[in-house]
Amino acid sequence: IVDTWVRPGGKGASSGLGSAEQGHRVLVVTQSNAAASNIQERMEVFGVPCVRVGMHMQSEEFLSQRFFRRFCEEKEIADLEGAYDEPTRRAILSPLLQKVVKRAPVVVMTCISSGNMGLLGQVRFSRVLLDEAAQATEPTSLVPLMTGASAFACVGDDKQLPATVVSRQAQAGGLS
Repeated sequence: IVDTWVRPGGKGASSGLGSAEQGHRVLVVTQSNAAASNIQERMEVFGVPCVRVGMHMQSEEFLSQRFFRRFCEEKEIADLEGAYDEPTRRAILSPLLQKVVKRAPVVVMTCISSGNMGLLGQVRFSRVLLDEAAQATEPTSLVPLMTGASAFACVGDDKQLPATVVSRQAQAGGLS
């Protein structure tokens, strides 16, 4: 789905979903940090220009991303590499992440982090993909919609990860 949304002329490009080059930006969200990292790594392998962002991440996690480096200037990378104390790192990181998020056609993060406007700034995403949808609760899955999505796709394999059911009534009815 993301490849179709981002690459014009790729498989499914005639579906009318558009591309990043046409102004469509894609936000890929998931319930866990581990899943977000896995998604970013897999998309990078396939050449999808994406970045994984989050305020809890270490500098090395950002700098190990090929496309993160591509969206930064050399001085910004050097500043981040040289930030040894937490206050300095945070002072450098917040504006840098907002800049990278503006430049990247695909951004990967957790559902909850997508509500951090200090992280995303005023960036809007016309497409949102929720991975591991069965693991997300309804309120959590609504957070990424605040980014202006006109298309929202939920994907997941309920055989791989069963649905998260927090309602005792639903559990009693056999929905868990």
